[in-house]
Amino acid sequence: MLKILLVGCGRMGEALANGWLNQGRDPAGIWVVEPNQKSARKLIAKGVRFYLAPDQLPPEDTPNVVIFAVKPQVMDEVVPSYTRFAGTTMFASIAAGRTIEYLET
Repeated sequence: MLKILLVGCGRMGEALANGWLNQGRDPAGIWVVEPNQKSARKLIAKGVRFYLAPDQLPPEDTPNVVIFAVKPQVMDEVVPSYTRFAGTTMFASIAAGRTIEYLET
């Protein structure tokens, strides 16, 4: 099963997750890290795995893809928490103005 870790669950993050669910993706393969549980409550009800912070992610599990769906101004604060997945996981971002090179550093 493809494991997708969605970092941020505002409007765009929720839209992405709902799109995957509408395509038939198993909700157990969608993980969401979002500090505001209210933002993700609809997805939680659909069976998506939810975490308030990255340190709650199971250490024995590694996502195949990490997608940053957070505002550009918080990327510098958020991205370092996910470097443990570098080398085995594909990273992507929908943050405006952030390049691939940004994620590679």
